[in-house]
Amino acid sequence: MNTLEKLRKQIDQADAKLINILSDRMKLVKKIGIYKKIKGIPPLDKKRWEQVLASKLKLAQSQGLNIIFIRKIYELIHEQALLIEQKS
Repeated sequence: MNTLEKLRKQIDQADAKLINILSDRMKLVKKIGIYKKIKGIPPLDKKRWEQVLASKLKLAQSQGLNIIFIRKIYELIHEQALLIEQKS
């Protein structure tokens, strides 16, 4: 296996980890959605969302990641999380 193939294999492994982490996250979101429904709490907590986004952007910046890229990813994650919470 050449260097490129090895690197691609490592990317494939990292991608699988990302998918597993996202799956775990969405399972937690579903539990939160059920809890909120039982307690009569609306799915969107704008203050919490702003805190989460700010902390993740700060972390991303400390890791040398493009914060615009990370913002887009977290906006998509948040959008999906809200859909899951609303269906729970």
